[in-house]
Amino acid sequence: MLQAITEATTTKKAVVMCVYLELGKLELKGKRVIELGAGTGLVSIVAALLGAHVTVTDRLPALDFLSANVKANLPPDSHDAAVISELTWGEGLERYPAGGFDLVLGADIIYLEDTFASLLRTLLHLCHDTTVVLLSCKIRYERD
Repeated sequence: MLQAITEATTTKKAVVMCVYLELGKLELKGKRVIELGAGTGLVSIVAALLGAHVTVTDRLPALDFLSANVKANLPPDSHDAAVISELTWGEGLERYPAGGFDLVLGADIIYLEDTFASLLRTLLHLCHDTTVVLLSCKIRYERD
């Protein structure tokens, strides 16, 4: 259970992703994982507990809460498994290794159409040929 640091919510999409990861469909032990738009950090915490080396990202205003929450909810011997980092999609990508991740996670990050191009640029930078991108979202748009 996530320890409450301040008032924040974990979306159902994050919980669904955590359940999927816990089912063991993807091998996480030793994998280089990055979570985009981590929010409370729940998905990253679960990935780290399952053996991944996780880069936990969100925009700058969210980092203090995110960092405190990850630290509070990982056992002390697992703190090195998760690194908190600022990432605004499409910006400052040179701080992240091109093709440097085996798995990209994103729970409930696809909802503002204006961010789609930046998200795609970010994914193209972070991924290599065999990177798995796992997104959990609610379809919010009804198309004609």
